[in-house]
Amino acid sequence: MCNKLLQDFETKFGCKGSKLRLIPTGYGSINCIQKFIIYYIFLTIAKSIMGCIYRFMRKNIYREIKLRHPTLFLPSLPDTGIKNRDTMVNKTLKTLAFSLSGYLQRKFNLQESIALPLPLGGTYINIPDNKLHVTLINIERETAAGIAINRQPLGTGRTQKGAPAWLLNLYIIISAVFQEKQHQESLDLLSAALVYLQSHPVVDITHPQASLAIEPVNLSFNELSNIWGICGGTYYPAICCKIRVLSVDGQHISEIRSNISERELNI
Repeated sequence: MCNKLLQDFETKFGCKGSKLRLIPTGYGSINCIQKFIIYYIFLTIAKSIMGCIYRFMRKNIYREIKLRHPTLFLPSLPDTGIKNRDTMVNKTLKTLAFSLSGYLQRKFNLQESIALPLPLGGTYINIPDNKLHVTLINIERETAAGIAINRQPLGTGRTQKGAPAWLLNLYIIISAVFQEKQHQESLDLLSAALVYLQSHPVVDITHPQASLAIEPVNLSFNELSNIWGICGGTYYPAICCKIRVLSVDGQHISEIRSNISERELNI
């Protein structure tokens, strides 16, 4: 190791063996060891500066990406065997957020998505992140339609019976989660979102095909206080809406019966 280091000194600084001869320079003559010390100090300082620049750039790039694409940093679900996560509730919120974001991007000439299905609080996203959050806050059962018996003919003289489908309403909050100095921008975006919801009162879902109506909901101050208290205690300009009616049917067959084709009376 020492011999290799000495050979490196000889190649770079003109030292032969253990002799420390002087090398003329523009600032006088310095010996081999002095030149090596200066060279080592220069490398150390350069390495420290490059490390600081790297950490600074990495921190700012990470922060910029996290602000522009917060969904990239959402924690992944554990491996529970769930392969298809595009369920009806998730698809409904994603479809609404996607269509709303497209409208706002065209209206305000924005480059990145501005409306996302995100919670109102948490430790894994930056709050505020200058986005419109579409958040699910409640699910209730629709009772106006009653309970329908789930019977379907099989076409072979038999009928299958299943559990009644659930008709559900989704309560969501669309909130402008912006910084305090951008309060006016948040009100502009929320106002544009209200115009879009008023002019597009139906959310069209594909696979399975469904059309869900969306309408505003009135909340009392007590209910608002409870909701924002649960979500972290910080209030943001928002509107509460109800999406109805979402049908949930697992297509589970509980019974198959033969149809009655004729009457037979024995006396």
